[in-house]
Amino acid sequence: MFTNLTRLSDDLNKPPFLGLESSLEAIEIQDGFTDEEFPLVRLSLSHLKKMTLLQLEGNIMPTISNDWFESGPYRLRELYLLDTYAKQLGSHVFSSLSELRKLSLTGGYISELTRNMFPSPAIYLESLDLNNNKLAILPNDMFYRMPSLKEVFLENNDFTKIDEVVFAPVWSQISHVFLYGNPLNCNADMKWIYKYRIPESIQGHCASPQSLRYRSLSNLTITDFE
Repeated sequence: MFTNLTRLSDDLNKPPFLGLESSLEAIEIQDGFTDEEFPLVRLSLSHLKKMTLLQLEGNIMPTISNDWFESGPYRLRELYLLDTYAKQLGSHVFSSLSELRKLSLTGGYISELTRNMFPSPAIYLESLDLNNNKLAILPNDMFYRMPSLKEVFLENNDFTKIDEVVFAPVWSQISHVFLYGNPLNCNADMKWIYKYRIPESIQGHCASPQSLRYRSLSNLTITDFE
């Protein structure tokens, strides 16, 4: 059943789901905040000590600010913010969520990230999904102190290259990299990928140069760059 929502709670002393602190483990809100006049602008769930999964899909969230997760819930392991329409993130928006295993932030207009937005160290983080945003670059230290990272989803962004310095801390451990829908320029800047261990699955296509256009990254070899 779908219900249009305008707010979860305006009273900081009476957060949503009050009384379920020791029992509520998962929350899913799909297509609840769909009116641009009433977006989801505040989220206060730190009192939910048992919650391990939060999925918000198809809700208009123009800004995901620091106070959303600054005080937890600290046991959160899976956070799916899907089709967010988000334009801005807080400077340390997810940094307190040290037990995260899976983090998805998709379907927005995010064009810039910093390492400070994420837990450090992100000891348990296995999967990071940033599909369908406006990213063209990642900070050089993006994957620093992410010893468990296995999957990186960057589909339908604006990347023209995959920087060695960015991926170097995790390249040997990653099993899946998804890059479909990016205007990748498969020139010398991408050659480094084929000098080292290739992930089990690396998905994407070259947009340029003309000689490699439409070629799958998984079918390239180092000789294609000579």
